[in-house]
Amino acid sequence: MKATSPTHTCFVRSGRPGQRSAHDRTGAVLLEVVLALVLFVGGAAVIAGALHASLEGVVRQRLNTHAVNLAITVLSELQIGLRSADTAGPESFAPPFEEWTWQLALAGLGEHETEPSGLTRVEVIIRHKDPPLVYRLAQVVKLEPPADRARAKGGNF
Repeated sequence: MKATSPTHTCFVRSGRPGQRSAHDRTGAVLLEVVLALVLFVGGAAVIAGALHASLEGVVRQRLNTHAVNLAITVLSELQIGLRSADTAGPESFAPPFEEWTWQLALAGLGEHETEPSGLTRVEVIIRHKDPPLVYRLAQVVKLEPPADRARAKGGNF
């Protein structure tokens, strides 16, 4: 008679040797789902980052264009006499441009010559508060002294 040991159990796979059991297939499907989810989240993060950078670029470009327009406006108003060149510090624009400020920096040309040329380098500095932006526009212009402007407008000094 043949005696068998009750503690010794032999597991035999059914079917062909290359075939997986149901438990192995479930683990592989779970691994595939997790991998697909990781790839999807990674792709979504890359696309969201690209969209965010694109939108920030559009906002930055819009603010730069607006700053250029404001600087040209201030310089033009200075040349035709609507603004004074005597401003000391940054001044705010009128509503709806409260977030923007402007400032003039003047430097005379021909300071070492015997006869002054009358030309002045004017730098218009435009600032935006939030998001912070600084734009500078410089041009050499001939500014009339305040007394000459008053005479040209018909004022008495």
